[in-house]
Amino acid sequence: MCAVENVNAFPYESITIIIGLKVIPGKEKNIREYSAHFHEITHIFKAFGCFDVIFFVSIEEEALSLFIKKIEQIEGVLEVHVMKLI
Repeated sequence: MCAVENVNAFPYESITIIIGLKVIPGKEKNIREYSAHFHEITHIFKAFGCFDVIFFVSIEEEALSLFIKKIEQIEGVLEVHVMKLI
């Protein structure tokens, strides 16, 4: 278990979307490395459980649909789950 002592030390206020990915086993690292080039993605996490990779994203609502299509086209991505923060 990991604890974060000071959540305010991290710049999460700009995060508008969290995206969870299910990916082909063994492709996680390649997907994380490739995704690091998207300026909208502020944080990338390796995950265990419901998702294999999690992105924190800062994006305008109007650009979200196109961005999701780009993520879906990454080799090895099986499912994309979008969670909008309100």
